[in-house]
Amino acid sequence: MLSKVLAGLSVTDVVILAVNLFLLIVSSWLFRWLHQFAVKEEKRFLNYFRVVNVLCIVLILFNRMFLSKDANNHVINIVAALLISYAAVLAYQVTAFFLQARFGKLREGATGPVSHETYHSRVLKILSGILIFILAVIAIVQTLGFSSLLQAGGVLGFLGVFLALTQGSWAPDLIGGLILLNSNIFEEGDVLEITNGGGTICVLVFRTKLFHTELLNVVDNHRVMISNSKIREFAVHNLSKFASAKGLRENLRFNIAYGTDANAIRELFSAALEDATQGSPSAIESQYAFEARVIATGDDAVEWALYYYTKDVKNLYRTRQLLREAVLKLSAKRDISLATPRLLQVNNVKN
Repeated sequence: MLSKVLAGLSVTDVVILAVNLFLLIVSSWLFRWLHQFAVKEEKRFLNYFRVVNVLCIVLILFNRMFLSKDANNHVINIVAALLISYAAVLAYQVTAFFLQARFGKLREGATGPVSHETYHSRVLKILSGILIFILAVIAIVQTLGFSSLLQAGGVLGFLGVFLALTQGSWAPDLIGGLILLNSNIFEEGDVLEITNGGGTICVLVFRTKLFHTELLNVVDNHRVMISNSKIREFAVHNLSKFASAKGLRENLRFNIAYGTDANAIRELFSAALEDATQGSPSAIESQYAFEARVIATGDDAVEWALYYYTKDVKNLYRTRQLLREAVLKLSAKRDISLATPRLLQVNNVKN
């Protein structure tokens, strides 16, 4: 059976089978080369390449084994359309690789150099993707036999209407992503504090994609996905872009009981900073003097702020926790109360 099938293969069939087998073998290597500087490999492209190769091989063999000669041209047209889509995706991947290498920003990552998106690389990728998509659609339409102006226009018109009807769901995020990249307010690897109606979260920018931005919650260590149009509505504080060479001017606030000497409070903060920087590399820039300031004088306690500098914003919450623990431990030793007194209501009962 198999020998008859192989004997019945035409030159075109042999060429298609050989090409697909070759691409199936080298797809993994080609994929690694195209994404060698990527933040994370896009596995879906590799899976797409392999599925198209296997599908082409199966269609050719199935055609020779079970279908009549009349269906041969139709199967060849379908295989050709699949190969055109394969070539289009591959052409986009190669174009995107060179555009990223030319216009992307190369930064050192945990596992080596990583290329990050910029406004220019993203715009050029979009334009090249649109051009390749249009050429691929025209080629597929011609290959499938829609040669007349009415038929080709109907297929292209359907695509145009589909994009027009769905532009409300993808256009704002696409434009929002370009605006974020062009504004340079943040880039991949930056630590942000995002404030919305539900509060403030501290996140690490993992990747800015075409329609959304992937974030890593610094506190809970989980992924967060926000659409590009939505993130522009939030108040975004970039903690990685310092306004001073000293680093980020961070502060911790404490409620301290009235009657506590100000010098004792400053000595407490100084000892806590020294205690937090001992034993292991610290995120605190200890070469710069700290500041202790009164923020508010409330009904029950005085609110003090401890200001210090740090450049390790990725471990910002860990630094805060260590400092708070050090202040709490030393305040007990120095008999400085951090507690806010409870208000008790006393009712006078007449006998």
